[in-house]
Amino acid sequence: MFIKNGPCLNEKTKFPKDAVAASSFLLFYNPLEISLGLATINALADRSDLIESDALDFVNPCRGSKVALIGYFKPYVKKLKDFVNLFVFELRPINDNLVYPWYVEEDLIPKMDYVILTGTTLVNKTINRILELSAGKIVAIVGPTTPLVTEAFKGSVNFLAGLHITDSEKVHEMISKGLPINRIIHSPYAKKVVKIL
Repeated sequence: MFIKNGPCLNEKTKFPKDAVAASSFLLFYNPLEISLGLATINALADRSDLIESDALDFVNPCRGSKVALIGYFKPYVKKLKDFVNLFVFELRPINDNLVYPWYVEEDLIPKMDYVILTGTTLVNKTINRILELSAGKIVAIVGPTTPLVTEAFKGSVNFLAGLHITDSEKVHEMISKGLPINRIIHSPYAKKVVKIL
């Protein structure tokens, strides 16, 4: 819901004065504040080595391999479920026999060949442990919230896949109309991109 004239952050938070202050919000614990920090970092990320593509074009898991998907990322579930052993980990229960509760990640992620996680793991503060469990696996962070910052993930992630906005004015107009993220992702003003680490 779009709230006019209301605070966009919690009442105790002062609105950041510059990009450095805004990016520090990534260290906070309020999901809205973390998202602001993440968006700021992503807006400032180097975009010189982006490849227009979907992450699965690069991750390309082998038939029959074990793939962990952290977060129920519906397009990937559809693409992967028929040719890999797919394990989806979700914080909220979903009625799907592929979905496991988040707390079994400790046991199952080390047994995977590939781990695909969404940028939301930065917002809910689960990314560090997931990356520890994923050591030695092919790892990709995917989705529109993925920070395309190579330096932050070298040595623990193979691919970063997110969105590159090609017309920020048009996207701002779409957001101000309250259009859902899927409309923005599939609009001509945004393209899926990958960074190889």
